[in-house]
Amino acid sequence: MSGTLFNVYINSISSIPLHSTLSLYCDDISLVTTAKSPTVLKKNLEEDLSRISLWLRFHYLLANESKSKYVMFHNKRRHENFYELALNIRFNGRLIERVEHTKLLGLEIDETLSFTFHIYQLQKKIISFMFALKRIRCLISDQTALLLYFAYIHSRLSYMNCIWSTTPKYMMDAIEIVQRKALRIVFSKDRLYSRSELYSEKILPVSLQCQLSSSILVFKMINNSAKLNFPIQYAFERHRHATRNANNIVVPTTATQLGSQNFFIRAYLDFNVIPAEIKKFVSLNLFKTRLREHLYIKQLWYDA
Repeated sequence: MSGTLFNVYINSISSIPLHSTLSLYCDDISLVTTAKSPTVLKKNLEEDLSRISLWLRFHYLLANESKSKYVMFHNKRRHENFYELALNIRFNGRLIERVEHTKLLGLEIDETLSFTFHIYQLQKKIISFMFALKRIRCLISDQTALLLYFAYIHSRLSYMNCIWSTTPKYMMDAIEIVQRKALRIVFSKDRLYSRSELYSEKILPVSLQCQLSSSILVFKMINNSAKLNFPIQYAFERHRHATRNANNIVVPTTATQLGSQNFFIRAYLDFNVIPAEIKKFVSLNLFKTRLREHLYIKQLWYDA
């Protein structure tokens, strides 16, 4: 209840005229802005921070400058344009630290949006739990081991996975190897055991679990149960021809490889390859169930 009251109290902060885009989650405030030069970037951010600080003082709130940090997102090829230039952004006279990655709502976001640091952190947490599970595995039942897997491993692999699934393929392969090792401990199998038999409709490889999550989000967008300001256009709306792909979502074109890693581009591509009979479902539960079955069968064919 107190969180709701705080949100009501602070909600009007979004009406402040800013150069940046402001995001709120309880008492966490994030600013996202772009500029073509470090000078303009520094000026815009310091003006925005000054306005936010003034609003907070007027509402008897204080900003925590010591916890305020900034990340400069960049294209790898344009890294040098900003890397050597210290912005020296100040908030209430205090210099804000620049970091290479930061945690936002449990997601580690790095400068190049590769999410490699997030994967490293995932691996560390899962491996740590694997050692603990291995020591007690002989003392617990199969059902208990499976419950622990879903509680401590599957939950982490599912959290925001539709976002960090844009990580490079070698990182996705690395996290899948850790997942298989964990499943072998859960099911008390040796390393020569067939990996396809470790999976089921409820336990998919990480890559397919990410595809499931992104497809569910697109399904919600299509059925207006997810409020996202991203328009969806179908192929038949563009060319009016009754082709086999007429009901596919139009995927935006990009000029760079970095652009092709955009989350929504990946999500639209994943959704387009789903069989038409599954995409026709209106019920979310039916869509999830049938898609899980389809992805599981796809994995069996891949392993065969």
